[in-house]
Amino acid sequence: MFKTKTILIALVTLSPALFAEGSLEQFSGETMGTTYKVKYSLNSKSEFAHETAQIKNGVEQLLKNLNAQMSTYIQSSEISRFNKLSPRQEMKISAGFAEVVRAALKISTKSSSYFDPTVGPLLRLYAHGYDGEKNLQEKIPSPKKIEATLALIGMGKLELTTTKKPRKLMEFSLSKSTAGLELDLSAIAKGYGVDIVYRYLSSLGLSSILVEVGGELRGSAENSANSSPGKPALWRVGIEKPAAERSERPMAILPLSDMSVATSGNYRNFRLIEGKRIGHVINPKSGQYVQSNIASVTVLDKSCMEADAWATGLLAMPEEALRKTVAKHNLKALWAIYKAKPKFLGWVSFWGKPRIVVHRSRALVDYLQKFGSQNESSQQSPIKKETSL
Repeated sequence: MFKTKTILIALVTLSPALFAEGSLEQFSGETMGTTYKVKYSLNSKSEFAHETAQIKNGVEQLLKNLNAQMSTYIQSSEISRFNKLSPRQEMKISAGFAEVVRAALKISTKSSSYFDPTVGPLLRLYAHGYDGEKNLQEKIPSPKKIEATLALIGMGKLELTTTKKPRKLMEFSLSKSTAGLELDLSAIAKGYGVDIVYRYLSSLGLSSILVEVGGELRGSAENSANSSPGKPALWRVGIEKPAAERSERPMAILPLSDMSVATSGNYRNFRLIEGKRIGHVINPKSGQYVQSNIASVTVLDKSCMEADAWATGLLAMPEEALRKTVAKHNLKALWAIYKAKPKFLGWVSFWGKPRIVVHRSRALVDYLQKFGSQNESSQQSPIKKETSL
């Protein structure tokens, strides 16, 4: 399922020089129910630098193959066929599919199961995705229904097997232990798509690369279009401020130096049931939709696939669990928290519009101190920043 994960768009902040003729080549297209964009330097020493059509064809073939592996909207895809398997029935899978499942298993374990790509039956119970508008629930599911559905999910019910073959070849198979268990890799597959496109462009000898799929990005160590002699420039990515309506002013601007960034938020994709606001993030441990003051989470990592998964898993956590997890695994993370803002009228106080408090992990602070950071108003300390909506 690729169409149901609505995330914050990480807006790329580019100077006009980036669009100067002869500086960067760029192209875009559609994939996984969203869009992709690619930029790279025309000044690359690669013999392929000016073969834009050829490069785009290569990128689109990679993304087409990814869809054929992991889209639940394609009935013949590997993931759709796996979801129909009976318990303990093994299915041979491609190396790419195995790579994503292996990463999902790792992040699920490290996140104490807050990241769980088997959560599909719960999403369907709350009518997020899959069945579209025709099966929307008018009531919050009963505890009994939630408990029954929880029995169908869990990454521990998956088994990924790797078999060594002659000539150093590897064969991969996947099985499940529970009937009704389904995989949905939409919270990690876009990041993987970024990674494989980036690897492909790098393999061609291209430089100053920026790849974006559905808001997830990966940038090379240098943006040559903005560089000057002795002063290499970095790609800089604006992180959108959490708000019901899109804002042109980013909450923060982060530099990318051979780094990926992914953001997930829980404030725009929602609906009301029984007068309660139901977001699109479900706690896979309790089966309840997430109600917290965490508005969005952004993660930087070398691997866009892992940044994508971590952003989703951290968003599902209570704030204290998020803080402990980020510190334990030394994650480069930024998270925005809603805090009520008191207003005063004479002796009477009341709570006005919430303000956003932005927190940065120690690992991110160290990274920003090395490569520099910006926000929309100043070059203030990267530790914390408060803004009003």
